[in-house]
Amino acid sequence: MRVRASYIQTFLGWIDELPEPERDQARNLIGAQRWERICDASPLAWLSMRDQLDVDAALLATLGPDEYRRGCGRLAQQLLDRPLFAPITRGRLVQGHPERLLHRFPLAWTLALRDMGTVMVEDTEGGVVVELRDLPTLARHDEGFLLGVIGTLEGITAACGAEPEVVVDDSRRGLGLLRLALRWRLTSHLSSMK
Repeated sequence: MRVRASYIQTFLGWIDELPEPERDQARNLIGAQRWERICDASPLAWLSMRDQLDVDAALLATLGPDEYRRGCGRLAQQLLDRPLFAPITRGRLVQGHPERLLHRFPLAWTLALRDMGTVMVEDTEGGVVVELRDLPTLARHDEGFLLGVIGTLEGITAACGAEPEVVVDDSRRGLGLLRLALRWRLTSHLSSMK
């Protein structure tokens, strides 16, 4: 189970932007050696998923579940605001249509993660269902991992001009399956354009 160094490095950047007490707490939980190893890695290198889960855990312990989830959503939005993606997310193609961008989530998953199962996205009435299948044992019951995925999906949806709502079905989590039903309503700016 591997993760791109650039992905974890984004989280370290978030930690560096925290106020001093929270920043120091998160960094101490991660540990100086691990911090340096992640920072020194080439952005395209593959690192252990354990590193990512431990960084997630440090942020979760420092910020609490709600702020951690919202922070993951902000990270997703920041990524989508970068020059590579901004023409897509700011354009009419996805504004008001989060499903169009959410259908690209499986591709993003495979670019950032290895041996972490598969992602399927299915349209539903008024939203989509995102299924995480064949999750490895390491991630199945990891709360930081689940909250990070939820926050990321919320951030993608918000980047498309919609207010998200995620309902998690984790009844088969022990079998490596998570279902996230994602619905949204358009922000007032976009709903007035329709």
